[in-house]
Amino acid sequence: MPKVEKGGIILSVGDNDTYALWLNKYGMQHRTDVTVLNIHMLFLDNYRTKYFEKLGIAPIDTEGLTKNDMIAHVMKNDKGIPVHIATTGYHCVEDAALDSNLYLTGLTYQYSEEPLDNNSLIRRNFEQRFALDYLKVKFSCHQMDQIALSFDATYLAAMVKLYKMYETTGEKGKMENLAVLMENASEYSKMSEYIQKIIH
Repeated sequence: MPKVEKGGIILSVGDNDTYALWLNKYGMQHRTDVTVLNIHMLFLDNYRTKYFEKLGIAPIDTEGLTKNDMIAHVMKNDKGIPVHIATTGYHCVEDAALDSNLYLTGLTYQYSEEPLDNNSLIRRNFEQRFALDYLKVKFSCHQMDQIALSFDATYLAAMVKLYKMYETTGEKGKMENLAVLMENASEYSKMSEYIQKIIH
């Protein structure tokens, strides 16, 4: 599970990213303090009411409400609960003001109204906290695995930032190691050509 503050919320958007988070939380009992909220399911009255009451988030009328509105409502909650949105759900944010308060930290964007040093967070997460072994080795070539492999691309935005940081600080060895991961992670994505231009 991405690094989320204690007692925080992570917003997911699809089935693949939500199931992975649920598996971590409920199946593996990892980060049970974090609440996973699926953006689409928040438009279901029973689901939304249950979690909003549990978290102390004010109710909201969903008539005419967009996904962006729902995201903003959760992120700006009165309880001050820290909120992250999975990189897979970032495309749902359509408001420039809300977007300007989102900071990429690795596999999520963290909402913060105060400036956040997300470059340090990205570096810490990739160097100390993320398990990246599976990006180095392909364990099988089953057709269904290509769906899972396409999710490797969720690492790319942060990897590009980290690669440029290493370039600025002259850490060539780290650049070379990261380039291998970037190439592997982009193999089944639309970003493959863009990544090739960066690392070559």
